Amino acid sequence: MLIIGPLALLAALALGLARRRPWPIDVAWQRDAALWFDGQPEVLGHLVLPSEPVVLVPVVVVVVVLCMLGRDRPAALLAATAPLVAVLSTTAVLKPVFRALSAGTLEYPSGHTASLAAVCALLVLLTRPGVARAVSAGVGMVLVVAAGIGMVAAGYHYPFDIVGGCAVGVGVVVIGHVTRRRLAPTPSTG
Repeated sequence: MLIIGPLALLAALALGLARRRPWPIDVAWQRDAALWFDGQPEVLGHLVLPSEPVVLVPVVVVVVVLCMLGRDRPAALLAATAPLVAVLSTTAVLKPVFRALSAGTLEYPSGHTASLAAVCALLVLLTRPGVARAVSAGVGMVLVVAAGIGMVAAGYHYPFDIVGGCAVGVGVVVIGHVTRRRLAPTPSTG
């Protein structure tokens, strides 16, 4: 787990640095997705909705409250800060850098995807191991993929912008989770 977070962030950086403009596969996938959903803006709106703050902020608030009720302050702090760090790092740091490098042709990485992936990763890592964690991971993957398809089909992002957003969101949460576990007090034996 220790290496997953930094590797995800490095992958996001590498992908951003490798692209100066949309790749042909980006353009083709976006065109095909737009054709598939042509004339169905309400469907695209529903697909993208899970990535919107109106959905994610209440989820984060509930997670923070549940962590506090369970007296897990480090988990509450992680829940309150990791999605915010993921969004700020994409919108305030990475997007301006990669926009400049691409002469304004890219909006990489997707901040909406970073926030959704961060919240989904957070839910997976804070859920008890077993069936609940597996269900959380499955639902999270479906939501991220659906939102990604919606953003690509609506023309908001290219597919690799979505991949980069996922990498940032997951990377930030995993690094925060590993840090939280390393800083947790050791239970007393006596």
